[in-house]
Amino acid sequence: KAVDRIETAIETGEKSAGSGDYDCDGVTSTAILYSYLQSMGTDVCYYIPDRLDEGFGMNRGAVDHLHELGVTLIVTVDNGTSAVEEIAYAGELGIDVVVTDHHIPGPELPHAVAVVNPHRDEYTGFKQLCGAGVAFKLTAALDGGGYDMVMESFAPLAAIGTIGDVVPLVGENRLLVRKGMQLMPMSESAGLQALVTAAGLHDGELTASKIAFGLCPRINAAGRMGDARLAASLLLSEDEEEAGMMAEKLCQLNQERRDEEERILEEIERQIAENPELLLDRVLVLSAPGLNHGVVGIVASRVMNMYGKPCFILSEEGELAVGSGRGLGNFGLFDAVYACRQL
Repeated sequence: KAVDRIETAIETGEKSAGSGDYDCDGVTSTAILYSYLQSMGTDVCYYIPDRLDEGFGMNRGAVDHLHELGVTLIVTVDNGTSAVEEIAYAGELGIDVVVTDHHIPGPELPHAVAVVNPHRDEYTGFKQLCGAGVAFKLTAALDGGGYDMVMESFAPLAAIGTIGDVVPLVGENRLLVRKGMQLMPMSESAGLQALVTAAGLHDGELTASKIAFGLCPRINAAGRMGDARLAASLLLSEDEEEAGMMAEKLCQLNQERRDEEERILEEIERQIAENPELLLDRVLVLSAPGLNHGVVGIVASRVMNMYGKPCFILSEEGELAVGSGRGLGNFGLFDAVYACRQL
């Protein structure tokens, strides 16, 4: 269903848009989809929400913006499974939506043309793909089902997204990462090569760890500290000089992210020192005013590892608190939060 609808848009010259996410997985997914559709001559643009102002996934403002641009088909990557209301709103404006995602479906799927998600019950294949892996497989399906061309063109991006989303490196994920690392040094992408050079990875053999600590944080830094579209623009850039400047900017943002992370962690540790009874809870919930939304997730991971308990770090914004959580072991974070939805 997804392929048929997208092929119709390609053949008829419809204005289409890729709607991604602001993290490493979402940015690489967006780059894969946009690059492929552009190579097919599609009239295509992309939209990545602002983490601070818009938050995760589709929103009505984004749909309005794309509608004003004349978009009649939105293809989501790394999001959309939970966007029931937003996709219904798009339909009211005459916009079809194809969802490609890997997040766990809730009790209701959106009324999209197609919902491509490996976690749907009827799908019996490899279920642990990230958003970039799903986008990669979509491009292969659009390319007639073969993997030769898309592997050469997009395996490096899919590998970065797969490593960045910390999905298990088994099965198809392991193959994608292995092939992506083999092909990355030969990539013709000026943006990707500039990022590899800026991260100091241009000499020596690439490994998953080098990518995890060298490339992924720099891509993530754009969305955490500024605008994720900077990272997408870099990965799509064909100009070496422009790509070099953007890669250096990502390095600068990544350093700012590290500084902010340490500041938030110091605040959390101060709270715990003053209120040690907080550590008696089975799930740690810690908060402070005005924390950077883009960095609290990293701090939550560090606090979880320090104390061995699932953790939420929240930024207090008046009557509202916005934050991020990290699960541990078999503790289902999504299920736990969903069970508390009435609160």
